Amino acid sequence: MPDKLEQWLSAKIGEDWRSAVVSSRGAVEQLLAAFAAEFAAEVVPCGAWKSAWHLHCASFIRWHCTHELLERVFYDNLHRQFFDNVDARITAGFTKEWKDARDRGMTTWREHAVPCNLIKSKAVEMIRNGDCNRQVSEFILKHAKIVLLAEYQHKILDEHVRDKMPSDWRFGDDVYARFTYMNVQFEFCCGNA
Repeated sequence: MPDKLEQWLSAKIGEDWRSAVVSSRGAVEQLLAAFAAEFAAEVVPCGAWKSAWHLHCASFIRWHCTHELLERVFYDNLHRQFFDNVDARITAGFTKEWKDARDRGMTTWREHAVPCNLIKSKAVEMIRNGDCNRQVSEFILKHAKIVLLAEYQHKILDEHVRDKMPSDWRFGDDVYARFTYMNVQFEFCCGNA
């Protein structure tokens, strides 16, 4: 049975959508932007939207694995169209320093608890190992969290654990381990923890 993305592509482009999608990077980017915008608009309630985002993200990763899109195009667009478009839905907390910086009009940062590159790689591995979309979706839901930081806190993380978790961390461990490791304290908020 075709997944939501395949159904959408067939409806927009026709049955020959596979060759149209792989023909150019620009075509892929336009299609992904349109797909992300349409599914985000179709499920309005916060909880349903959040659930749909993770399911569609899992569906999109599976689609990539099946149809072998260029990996760079896939990763760039997965991050931009899926992870970056849901900040308000996945923000789990903030530091007091972020609050102070925001109130003073200073630069602040949004930091993924588990770097997106790790989440994406693990999701691809899960699909290639036979996990279903629901399992991948639940994995993404558990690991895609954001904590809001002051700029200097972001620089500390970047210096020591940029794009990685502490060396002894494994999936299934505390998703906020990077913050604990660097002694960055934060408060949970928004019901997204």
